[in-house]
Amino acid sequence: MTDIPVNVDIMNGASCYTILSKQMDSRRPVFVLSQPKAGTYLMANILLELGYTGGPDGIMHISNGKYETYPYPGTPGFYRARTDPNSVRTEMHWYKSLDLIKKPNHFAVGHISWAKSPHRFADFDVILLTRPLKKIKESLDRWDEFSGRGASDHDKVLELAEQVGNWRSRKDMMPIFEITYDDMRNCNVERIDELQEFLKTPKKDSKTVVENALARDSVTKVS
Repeated sequence: MTDIPVNVDIMNGASCYTILSKQMDSRRPVFVLSQPKAGTYLMANILLELGYTGGPDGIMHISNGKYETYPYPGTPGFYRARTDPNSVRTEMHWYKSLDLIKKPNHFAVGHISWAKSPHRFADFDVILLTRPLKKIKESLDRWDEFSGRGASDHDKVLELAEQVGNWRSRKDMMPIFEITYDDMRNCNVERIDELQEFLKTPKKDSKTVVENALARDSVTKVS
């Protein structure tokens, strides 16, 4: 009796790795539109768990006129970038920055105002992260103590949070999957299942995905 290799699908002879690679190579890029302090890098960790990549040098955080490429946790430059984002910053129009990740299976994050042109996201699967403004304010207070960057301009940050939240009004113009910080932090398995369906990603156990994402370090990990 001939042993069947464990990585071969007996129905068609293709390796499971090859099948999975083809599925991933066909996935659209993802952009995470996030209110500040709404779990931007927790979602980044979830996407990493689902097999997406931010790129060879790290995770791109795109803003108006610039982007930062934050090294992955545990890699050189991670802690410096956390306290000094200027060290990983590049000046570039936000929509041109999008072109850098317009590749299958890639993702980026950012706090982009709803007033920007939605057609720029036509080639992306878009995730909208939201959180009550009161909770954003409380998290921002903790971030100011933790980050080493100095005090944030709270009024400006909260104004931006409202602008990002207004992407809800664009749902009739483009597919947007909205998920809250609490959905992720409290391991809402049903919502993570729905996220995977939205992304058309090879299904993984959502509870394990979130638990692993929560255990990872991140650029702005603070509750």
